[in-house]
Amino acid sequence: MNMREALDRLEITNVIVHDVPRKTAGPSQPLTLSETESELTADLAVDFATRIRISLDKAAFDAVVDVDRDHVVPPLILSQLTDQPDNFVIMSQAVAGHLHICQTAKNSPGLLVVIRGTLAGDRCLALMKLERQLGVQLAQIENNGKLTYNIRQVRDLMLTDQTKVFKAAIFIQGGDGMVGLTALVSDHQRGYSHEIANFFLHQFLGCRLAELPEVTTKRFFDSALSFIHDHVTEPELKTRYHIALMSEMNGSREAVRPIEFADTHMVGAHRSQLLTHFSDHGIPTSDLPKDRKLIDRQLKSMTWRFEGGLALVGPPEEFDARVTTVDDETGMSQTIIRDGIKNVGK
Repeated sequence: MNMREALDRLEITNVIVHDVPRKTAGPSQPLTLSETESELTADLAVDFATRIRISLDKAAFDAVVDVDRDHVVPPLILSQLTDQPDNFVIMSQAVAGHLHICQTAKNSPGLLVVIRGTLAGDRCLALMKLERQLGVQLAQIENNGKLTYNIRQVRDLMLTDQTKVFKAAIFIQGGDGMVGLTALVSDHQRGYSHEIANFFLHQFLGCRLAELPEVTTKRFFDSALSFIHDHVTEPELKTRYHIALMSEMNGSREAVRPIEFADTHMVGAHRSQLLTHFSDHGIPTSDLPKDRKLIDRQLKSMTWRFEGGLALVGPPEEFDARVTTVDDETGMSQTIIRDGIKNVGK
């Protein structure tokens, strides 16, 4: 299943909320755990499904269980994806307890929302950590003698347009056992960085990225380069796109954003054509973790080879500053270099 494409078919059946406080140097505030599920109405189920979809649609990374780590959360999640799931409340309390153990004083306090439902008909389990806004008071209520949170109040106070979904994840079982668990994971505080890798993804969820960042980066770069070479015929646009790609890859951002790249740099029909090209080559259009390890040498220098046998080699930033490609009145491509000759040799 393509989980991103299936997000529009997310249906929520069970929700429970726990309050996970910030850790302090002294005695920490205890967890506030719910003892029963929150009552869920149809409109609330739709609202929470929408927020999960928005959180994961463009910013999620594909993840799998890291079989080389000790696991706490994956077995708990797996217990909910069977024909006879374990107790949902006890499972969610254990997940909240593990999150509290993993957090440090640097991690923000918030509500952990544990959600069970279906994704395109398959069982799924989702987690959301919501920002606790300053001054917002959210008290537990009693339902049949057990403490819980009013999920409508949670939505109205902490799931507004101004509220941040700090982190989100959704799991399905795509194969046998824990190795068959697949997930989409997002962290809107950090994007992809060492923070999501070391804390949320690894320590808390016990997962890793489904594909090494350096491999994802190279696949994106190679796919974009092949599109420019094979599908763009105008010399001026070919030049502009190539320089834009090199600039994107050499930039300081920790993630590549394919949709933003297409929106910013592609002209006319090239935008949709590039996104289709990415899809055809298995490149997700969500944010991709960037690691230049496998393409570092290619990014340090650009090479243009001309039909007559000439070649132009130099740093990408110098191409951008000094080289222009235009068509003359006959339609012949001309490359203009604004630079002085330093020396002439063999």
